Amino acid sequence: MPPLTDTAIKAAKPRAKAYRLSDQKGLYLEVADSGGKWWRFKYRVGGKEKRLSLGVYPDSGVDRTLGLVGGLEGQLQRHGSDFSRSGANARHRANRELKEVVKRKFAERQWKSAHSASHELAPWVIDEAKRRNIRLSPTRAQVTVYEWLKEKKE
Repeated sequence: MPPLTDTAIKAAKPRAKAYRLSDQKGLYLEVADSGGKWWRFKYRVGGKEKRLSLGVYPDSGVDRTLGLVGGLEGQLQRHGSDFSRSGANARHRANRELKEVVKRKFAERQWKSAHSASHELAPWVIDEAKRRNIRLSPTRAQVTVYEWLKEKKE
């Protein structure tokens, strides 16, 4: 099968159902019925098929995506990694670190209540979450901070 090119990808039009344009070594482009185009990498770990999302076309071009796949293949051959878990673990770790920073800030400022602290800390938490690649809406940030501060010390 010939490798995917920008020309072939641009020519791919939406159909009634989503479909795939295969490249090589597990890489394919999924074309949704809405017209969106997502890069996916299909691999196996322990006999189970897994899929990893690599980005959206055209934000992730062909060359960049092929470079990512090359690195992933090498990592897969060396370690047999399950990439789907590594992303979840990284998000969990970033979330836990942010929680600890919020608790330290709360202790430093000596707010009268978790409620008042959650109002003041929410904008800072949103900026910090963005920096750590954690998605958090303003409302959810305030609720999350409040919940963290109300937890009993472990």
